[in-house]
Amino acid sequence: MKIKKQTAVGFVVYLPTEPEIKYLLLRHGEQWLRVLDRAGITEYWNFPKGRIDVKDADNLSTAYRELEEETGLTKNDVELDKDFEYRYDYSFKVQEDEGIFKVNKTAIFHIAKAKSDHITISPEHQDYGWFTYDEASKKINRPQIQQLLDKARDHILKKQ
Repeated sequence: MKIKKQTAVGFVVYLPTEPEIKYLLLRHGEQWLRVLDRAGITEYWNFPKGRIDVKDADNLSTAYRELEEETGLTKNDVELDKDFEYRYDYSFKVQEDEGIFKVNKTAIFHIAKAKSDHITISPEHQDYGWFTYDEASKKINRPQIQQLLDKARDHILKKQ
């Protein structure tokens, strides 16, 4: 089996609402479910992220580009927390025209505080929502994403 390596970069986007912080999650569309069906997943929520493009100057450029593509939020619509970066690795298999590939992927996340809750989701997503920590935890069905949410929440709360 052929192996591909990929890196994706994104943001844990949050709103400092009262009484609880809310986190932005995007519900992925059909193309993601085809890959994830093998794991028994029927719904997939995650933070905005995407693969590094050769035109991106660095990881943050990727994160901002993907944020705008997936949510409509621009660099001016969020405030970057420069003290947070979280990485995790995962693997999955995917069927492509050339055959079946194993993809070894690294995800890198930063934190961004949104200045507005207005979102325009991309066609690759079916839905979005601003969720409290408990609500987001119920939507998330991948342990790596839950660990990311936990680390981001702890970091945000320590800074308040």
